[in-house]
Amino acid sequence: MSIIKGTGYSSSVNGQSAAPKNVYTIPAGFAFADLLAKGVIERYGREPETLARLRILLPSRRTCRTVREAFLKTTQGAPLLLPQLQPLGDVDSDELSLIFEGTIDIPPAIKPMHRNVLLAQLIGAGYDYPLAQRLALAKSLGQLMDQTYTEDLDLKNLPDLVDRNKFAEHWQITVDFLKILSEQWPNILKSHGLIDGADRRNRLIKALSQSWQESPPDFPVIGAGSTGSIPAVAELLNTIAGLQYGEVILPGLDRDMVEQDWDFLDETHPQAMLKKLLGHMELPRQDVRPWPACEDAIPEAKSSRTHLVSEIMRPAETASEWAALQNDKGIQNKFTAALENVTLYECTNTSTEAQIIALALRETLEQDGKVAALITPDRNLARRVAANCRRWNIDLDDSGGQSLTRTPCGSFLLLCAQSALSGLKPSLLLSVLKHELCLPASYRSRNEWLQDVNLLDLMLRGPKPKAGLKALKEHCEACTRGDYPILAPSNEFFDVLDQCFDDFISIFDKKILNFEEILSIHLKICEILSPKEKLWANEDGEEAALFLQELQGQAAHLELSSKEDYYDSLRSFMQGISVRPRYGTHPRLMILGQLEARLLQADRVILA
Repeated sequence: MSIIKGTGYSSSVNGQSAAPKNVYTIPAGFAFADLLAKGVIERYGREPETLARLRILLPSRRTCRTVREAFLKTTQGAPLLLPQLQPLGDVDSDELSLIFEGTIDIPPAIKPMHRNVLLAQLIGAGYDYPLAQRLALAKSLGQLMDQTYTEDLDLKNLPDLVDRNKFAEHWQITVDFLKILSEQWPNILKSHGLIDGADRRNRLIKALSQSWQESPPDFPVIGAGSTGSIPAVAELLNTIAGLQYGEVILPGLDRDMVEQDWDFLDETHPQAMLKKLLGHMELPRQDVRPWPACEDAIPEAKSSRTHLVSEIMRPAETASEWAALQNDKGIQNKFTAALENVTLYECTNTSTEAQIIALALRETLEQDGKVAALITPDRNLARRVAANCRRWNIDLDDSGGQSLTRTPCGSFLLLCAQSALSGLKPSLLLSVLKHELCLPASYRSRNEWLQDVNLLDLMLRGPKPKAGLKALKEHCEACTRGDYPILAPSNEFFDVLDQCFDDFISIFDKKILNFEEILSIHLKICEILSPKEKLWANEDGEEAALFLQELQGQAAHLELSSKEDYYDSLRSFMQGISVRPRYGTHPRLMILGQLEARLLQADRVILA
């Protein structure tokens, strides 16, 4: 086995030579994942066993998938023993156990749903809110906790957040509410033998960093693509940079920024986190070298564009330097070249914006091998663009996925509950019965079922019947005896409605509503109306099945204040679940968030 060690940065501390730090950057304008894969193969590819032992730490699971595909692209699909790709944001003990000797004495993490339910109970003990509102507050508290752990802060300091003598009373009310986290929540976790997921992630990363400091690994380790925005990750990257076989690769560090601008960077600047990370490493920016695979010169257009963006991002303190650019013809020509092939569209509404983006994405497909990416933080816009592309049978690869409530399975589950709550309101009932997943087992075909549904649809065109299944049957019977009689659906059809909705509607009339009982009946009627092998199939069905299985375990702890509270709380739970397709999306078109876009490359990039 051979290991290639980079010639790292060396400094002197108290007259003694400090450990070299191997820190590189892949500049803006380069394909990060492709060049990472190319450089790794150039260094370690001759020794397959060394490449297989190499561990690459990346920001997210999506990035791991992208880098894996980049390796295959680099080898042109040839078989390859891939390095171990580990997402820093999803560290778990099973994967760390491959590195640590012995066991890891860190409590397991509480599941997100279990945490929401427990927090909702704590909120309900002091505040008389409906369940859906308590769950929404619990979710917000959970996000606050995660952010606190991410910033490596302590929840015990929350009571000191507001000075009673300096701020208005409503701020103190907020702090009193947050005592749920600073005083009650730690005791709840301790009683269950659990810790928060973000806290566990921090402990694991710190434990890994400590372990590598005490016993440096004898295999290569690369930390790539992270800016160290999480303090625990920044410490781990610092540890990796000092390892004999360790390297850190930063994304898009601006090595050409003048020192005056670098000194004035504030926290809002895109380079701020990289500056903070280098400060933590005690590493001058000039000692960060380009990744060896970046030796090819940047095309002039990209170099010009990088310079332009760097100028645009000047700190306010040095913005006066822009005046000098007006008289420099060379710079003006360079910036003009930088804006070639850049187009600005100003749209009057989101619908027009989505249509233009969809057309631009489709246009890219007319050029062989070209890749296009939409980068947006707006999930509503992303959904609209995806819907427009589906008209041309193009399924976009959306890194954010879509909410379970917007999938066929999720919408069917919610419609069934909504229809029963409304007392079988015609529009909602027909939406359930005409849903693509609806086909009771007693019917031989979808067409046979829709014949009966369409007959019911004809009977419901006119005066709205009273609420309830009994009133619906009487209305249908009257339609068969009028001056213009309508052929009634089959008896089998009404048997299905009896079997499904009779108990479900009546359970909401009870004085004391039991979430667990309602959920059980709800799932029962969904499986009567839709075959199990169809209802729980595909990515959305599998996600829904896992979610409902977990919800059934927590249902006994959920207290309802009204029948509408059941639907609202169920929808609240489902909105937080993202469904991502495993395969079948277009290989050359994608929708990305800002984090994923940092490490990907496309021939056409659309910012919206």
